[in-house]
Amino acid sequence: MCLISVKCDYCNRGFPKSRRRINESIKNNWNQFCSKQCLVLNRIRKVMLECDHCQKKYLGQKRVLKRFATHFCSIKCRTIFHNQLRFKPRKKCKRIDCDSKVSQQHSIYCSQDCSAKDRRKSPNHFKSKALVGIRQFVKEHDRIPVKREVYYLYTPAKRAFGTWNKAIKAAGYDPNPIMFSKRYQAKDGHWCDSLSEKILDDWLSLRNIPHKINFPYPGERRLTVDFRVGDYWIELFGLSGQHKRYDQLKEEKIRIAQEYRLKLISIYLSDVFSPDKLTIKLNPILQNLPQPI
Repeated sequence: MCLISVKCDYCNRGFPKSRRRINESIKNNWNQFCSKQCLVLNRIRKVMLECDHCQKKYLGQKRVLKRFATHFCSIKCRTIFHNQLRFKPRKKCKRIDCDSKVSQQHSIYCSQDCSAKDRRKSPNHFKSKALVGIRQFVKEHDRIPVKREVYYLYTPAKRAFGTWNKAIKAAGYDPNPIMFSKRYQAKDGHWCDSLSEKILDDWLSLRNIPHKINFPYPGERRLTVDFRVGDYWIELFGLSGQHKRYDQLKEEKIRIAQEYRLKLISIYLSDVFSPDKLTIKLNPILQNLPQPI
């Protein structure tokens, strides 16, 4: 009988086998084993593996060999192995006075205290930001700003000076007085009862829109509208919701406008100190610029 040497499909050792048996195995797509022990071991799904972290021998699933390049005997070994790769090049804390190492991968500070101390700005920073912002606003608008216009400056001003009015004084200006306690002169020469009226008057003058102030309403009552622009009556309700008597006059003016079918445009403080809202409210006037009254 002619014997041919073939390799075991389990241990890869060579062993003799007859030509007839070899052809039979190839025809039926059978594996060939050198012994019964290799046949039994091949049927076992687990194989002996070596842990890549602790080099410990353990039984693992055979499919792990093909699916994963690394093998671990436990979750602990796997976690330690990957953490060592991830955090191996530990960096120094970003804060200059701290010599500790950063433990987290995406962090730049070793602790929350270092992060807060390093990002904490000095009082001079807030002082400079508030003064520069206030002076820049006065240079552009030729008046003192109010808090609702430049609220991004209010926090720096409060931290540096304590109050908004103290910041205005530190910038070299007199704070805005109480509403309606001082009259303001607009750029076109009109005298306005409040700063908000001055802003609205300057808005109309800047766009060359002819207008009149304190124009009387039709009827027997001596009520006047803040601005008259052609067929439009512009009323600035600056104290709406703050005084009971003021709200009564507001309702009376709205009633007169409805009775005589006047084109009344109601403006509030939130509109005055927002250029976008003011433009939207007065858009009908911009579309139909009136002739001089």
